[in-house]
Amino acid sequence: MSGYFTTGDPSGYKDGLGIGILKVATKIQNQAKALCPVDTGRLRNSIESGMIDKETGYIGANTEYATAIEFGYKKKPAQPYLRPAVNIVQNPGTGSQVGDALNLGMRKTLRNKKTRKV
Repeated sequence: MSGYFTTGDPSGYKDGLGIGILKVATKIQNQAKALCPVDTGRLRNSIESGMIDKETGYIGANTEYATAIEFGYKKKPAQPYLRPAVNIVQNPGTGSQVGDALNLGMRKTLRNKKTRKV
């Protein structure tokens, strides 16, 4: 089970906005691990984040039962951990960590472009 998010920034993950995307993905990963139900720890340990390409980050869990835990199945109720993690990081109460990280990344990208000679 994975979640993807993207921006239109072509500058790459090593530039400002890409770094912001990676920071947000890592925050969501850490929050998902904190919320994840634990039996053996395998699901929690499989939660990872990273970059797919220059403008797309991902967060996901790599077990065959990750989706069943997140959404529930048959007589077993859902125990969501990934969707609530996204909501917590997006809305921590006093401001958006997602917005803060992306705004910082955009500022760095714009600053770098102003100093480059074409």
